[in-house]
Amino acid sequence: MEVAVLPVGAVPDRCRGRGDAHYYGGPRFGARVALALGVVLLEPDDGWLDGLPYAFTGRRVSRVPLSAARRLPGPLFAKPPTDKSFPAAVYGSGATCHPPLRETPWCRSAPW
Repeated sequence: MEVAVLPVGAVPDRCRGRGDAHYYGGPRFGARVALALGVVLLEPDDGWLDGLPYAFTGRRVSRVPLSAARRLPGPLFAKPPTDKSFPAAVYGSGATCHPPLRETPWCRSAPW
């Protein structure tokens, strides 16, 4: 198995269209290099994290829409379920997190 760290600018010719590539990394960079690598990116469902059993997370996780998340008291841990549209962090309340303005689902749980 060959491991290659891809440069930000382009996919090297030796990595293009080989048919045996696997991509591990962030979704934005992956979207830029997938075609050149000849791979298809798999996206988890928005409900994957809150669907995990408590035994795997050690906390109760729920998914709420942005409109409801803004009204949550804190402190709370919040993150987007699949992308990196806002930083995963502990926030003082739902009102103190500044994700995109579009209606985005949040995963939330107790901070510790």
